Amino acid sequence: MSEPPGFARFYSAELRPVLSFLYKQGASWDDCWDAAQEAFFEALRNWHKIDSPRAWVRTTALRYHVHQRQRRDDDKQRAIAAGWWAPRPPFAEIRIKGDEARILAAIAALPERQREVIAWRADGYPPVEIAHLLGLSEEAVRSSLYQARKRLKSELSDEPDGGCHER
Repeated sequence: MSEPPGFARFYSAELRPVLSFLYKQGASWDDCWDAAQEAFFEALRNWHKIDSPRAWVRTTALRYHVHQRQRRDDDKQRAIAAGWWAPRPPFAEIRIKGDEARILAAIAALPERQREVIAWRADGYPPVEIAHLLGLSEEAVRSSLYQARKRLKSELSDEPDGGCHER
């Protein structure tokens, strides 16, 4: 999708005001962000049809927020009734330490495609299935996995030269 003229300027100028508008409506900052992003995406898709973008994006964002809240409440009630609902964990309090933190930081530093295939592989998906899910060739997936593993091995090695020795 190519960006229509004026949209980037509109987005830059209106994102903060739209977030503030939603916050004033009682949305959490996370919900503000989600609803605003959905609204701006819809605005981008319909840019050529929108007469009053400022009002349109606020109305659409508010509609998304209300829908999110209603759906979340409905989903929560169904989950409670089914007996499997648990409250949201305190993510801000999660502390990842030691080797796990090093590994996650090294994965986060990989190029996007390598991060993507490593994440799928770590969740148990074989290269052929990853290729299908990502619309890639199996060879491309295997190559990305190889490059990611090579880079992670070098990055995570305890030796100062990345564990590579010349013979």
